[in-house]
Amino acid sequence: MLSTAKERQLKIVNRLKIEQFMRIIDLVELVNYSEATVKRDLVELEKEGLVRRTRGGAMIIDNKKIDLPYLMKMNERSNETNKIRIADIAKSLIRDDMVIFLDSSSTSLYLIDVLSKF
Repeated sequence: MLSTAKERQLKIVNRLKIEQFMRIIDLVELVNYSEATVKRDLVELEKEGLVRRTRGGAMIIDNKKIDLPYLMKMNERSNETNKIRIADIAKSLIRDDMVIFLDSSSTSLYLIDVLSKF
């Protein structure tokens, strides 16, 4: 269970930024608190202008301000073993005298980590 109301609300907002809309029962499952507690959190988040309560659920109001670091962390964890394997193979192909360019992908983060230990 999340320890504070702010932690619960942050988790709700971050998930809504990804899903756009969620039902109350799904939010209850997400934060592992009662339906009444989730509804109180949604009332507070609506007052702050972050979400809009709907019949049986809630939706994010402005998804343009998406939390990219949060999404990057989620992406980073998907296919982690493959990304580590790719980073190890890429490391074996890089020589000391080479210049390399990396994109902003989550796979590149693994390569950066491997190269920093080089």
